[in-house]
Amino acid sequence: MLAIRHHNNTSKRTRKIRTTITFRIDTDIINKLRIKSAKQDISLNTSVNQILTRHVQWDMFERQAGIMPLAKPVVAQLLAYVSKDDITNLAKNVAKSAVQDIMLVMKGKIDLDSFLSWFETLMQKSFIEINHTVENDDSTHRYILKHNLGENWALLIKNILQIIFNDMLKIRIDIINISNTILVFQYKNNGDQRIPMIHSIYEPTNSI
Repeated sequence: MLAIRHHNNTSKRTRKIRTTITFRIDTDIINKLRIKSAKQDISLNTSVNQILTRHVQWDMFERQAGIMPLAKPVVAQLLAYVSKDDITNLAKNVAKSAVQDIMLVMKGKIDLDSFLSWFETLMQKSFIEINHTVENDDSTHRYILKHNLGENWALLIKNILQIIFNDMLKIRIDIINISNTILVFQYKNNGDQRIPMIHSIYEPTNSI
């Protein structure tokens, strides 16, 4: 067993309060974390924080939200046999309500920030590279998804994004590029724009 001690500090950049706490962790586990941290060129403390953050933001809600993991080749192969019309209907009739329910479980609300946070985490959990750039005085946000999952997957995500942004958030979204490997979209966030918010009617009961 090994004890790890974190130091108290408040980060001025992130304005997050950090707490000192001691855990006892199996030596084998901590050695694997050290190897992983070294490969990623990050500190052990950063690595542990990333793992805990991912758990409280996503992992602890997976069962309650009804999320079932599937390997990327399986997803690509399944969607390859679906027609374009069926993909569109799937987004409209199933995915919209499913995304809304999952977000209310995980985030407790649906607004622009919570959706984008959830979406970025979803892509990272799906091992899809996502790049976010901001242009034109922080008003234009562009996202580039490198997915390699086929055109039908990109079409499904495109339709879901359009439904979420246009119907729920009332924000115009532009699809810049869509292909077998890439999906690019952007939106403009005006400072005076009032974005509707949907709140959960219950509190998640999961605990770490």
